[in-house]
Amino acid sequence: MPEIALVAPEGGTAPELLEGLQREGMLTRVCWYGQPDLERRLLGVRPDAVIFLLYEGFRAELPAITAFAERLRALVVPALAVLARLPGRDVQDLLLLLDDFVLPPPSVEEVMVRLRIAAARRGPGPTAALIAGALSLDPEGFRAYISGRPLELTYKEFELLRFLLVNRGKVVSRQAVLNHVWGYDFYGGLRTVDAHIRRLRSKIESHAPGTIETIRNVGYRVP
Repeated sequence: MPEIALVAPEGGTAPELLEGLQREGMLTRVCWYGQPDLERRLLGVRPDAVIFLLYEGFRAELPAITAFAERLRALVVPALAVLARLPGRDVQDLLLLLDDFVLPPPSVEEVMVRLRIAAARRGPGPTAALIAGALSLDPEGFRAYISGRPLELTYKEFELLRFLLVNRGKVVSRQAVLNHVWGYDFYGGLRTVDAHIRRLRSKIESHAPGTIETIRNVGYRVP
């Protein structure tokens, strides 16, 4: 996992952990919870793993942090927390969405071992090739192919198709698609999802018919 994102309180980055990860050769970036562009900074270029530094002051941002943890779980990105103290009831729901947690001071070796175990448990992540019939996606290279030929997709079309393929075989609701592709703070309606599904189908159906199924009154599925 060459890139790890630290989600920290503004002004605090746990310098020992940050420096330790960098010594291990990890490409590490820091995002601050509480900032309005957190989602863009965290998921604009998807990390291989995420560490939430839950120190003093994080409870004010608990709903937003929980929302991001839900997205990471759906996108198969390993995530753990560094807690200031043993968790109380108010953070237990968040911890259920994460793979593990450690108490400070965090050991770089322990953090790396726990992240590797989490990645192994989750199975192939979004950096693995995603394939459905004639359609294949290379999430790391941000490339899509159909019958071996490049497929031109917009950023949102690519993210939508990636989300459907990560959840292949499962029915995902339109609201879940909206939340995970456009974000919880997006104010557009569910018709945004339908419009992008139509555009995706127009690009892939001639070569891969039936790739995206509509489940009436529920959502969509890649079988």
